[in-house]
Amino acid sequence: MGHARGGSTPGERPTAWARAGVALASRVLPAGPVRERWRDEFCADLQVLSRRRQATYTVGVLSNAWALRSALRKGKPLTMEKTGTTRRPLTCRLNLRHKWRVVSTEDGNPHWECTACHKLWVTVRPPGDWSPGF
Repeated sequence: MGHARGGSTPGERPTAWARAGVALASRVLPAGPVRERWRDEFCADLQVLSRRRQATYTVGVLSNAWALRSALRKGKPLTMEKTGTTRRPLTCRLNLRHKWRVVSTEDGNPHWECTACHKLWVTVRPPGDWSPGF
């Protein structure tokens, strides 16, 4: 009763091997407050996991420790808000269909812009209008 799927109650003390694995992973990180911060973060994550989940988490931390070290050394901010890049819609990438609208530049010249991918069509005629303009 009250046990998680992993075989233990979440919130209990992490296993010794999970703590050792997290400590080992944090040792490859740059020394000082950065290392301490990440070690504390890893240990805090272990506190809420079942034993089975602790094993999976520890393996993940160990396998990604060198990548984290590299990112920390490059000085890139590690944020969780944006993990991927925004991709243009497939129809825009294949140039099959765009959603055009008329916009004007700061100097007042009109042009067409796709609302989805922001591709520009610099003309005064709408896309698809191939008439010679007589």
